[in-house]
Amino acid sequence: YNAGEFIAESIESVIKQTYIDWELIVIDDGSTDNTATIVQEYVSKEKRIRYYYQENAKLAKARNSGIEKSNGDLIAFLDSDDLWLPQKLEFCVNEFCNGDQDILFTNSYIFQKAEQLSDIESLPHMNILAQTYKGKEGLSLFLYENRVPILTAIIKRDVILSVNGFKCGFNGVEDYNLWLNLLAENFIIKGVDAKLCLYRV
Repeated sequence: YNAGEFIAESIESVIKQTYIDWELIVIDDGSTDNTATIVQEYVSKEKRIRYYYQENAKLAKARNSGIEKSNGDLIAFLDSDDLWLPQKLEFCVNEFCNGDQDILFTNSYIFQKAEQLSDIESLPHMNILAQTYKGKEGLSLFLYENRVPILTAIIKRDVILSVNGFKCGFNGVEDYNLWLNLLAENFIIKGVDAKLCLYRV
């Protein structure tokens, strides 16, 4: 929503992925700025990018719309001001295919200004543990706090659909609500301590 200032950087971070078999679905949640113009420029040049506009309905509806329009077996999320490092998808797809989990997530750097990206290694990062969460124990740990930065997550599409996606009415924590619902349904969440994303504060 009104992401004109940063969305080109986010799209570029997907285009630069070393893993090339992706589709990028952009859901414009009723923007009134130049978001549509910027995205349409990319759509005209890159057939893997698709753009959809909807009346403003907040994050849960936007994410569900993207899932509904997707074709892949695996879903990854990227908000319009965040970035992926080039190896993000390749690493996550390989890790996912070689592991036994329904949701995989990684670590992420944290930044505020673009000039900080000249020295990524010096940036602070989220304290992600290489740990698997499942059953009552996993749910108990997640009830204490949300452990999955959504920009790092990769999830089976049918797993998300099995719990009817993101629930509306949980604005700002719709992702946290989804992880809790998935753990309650005995799905497995795995964390990997690889820094592959850039979360913009």
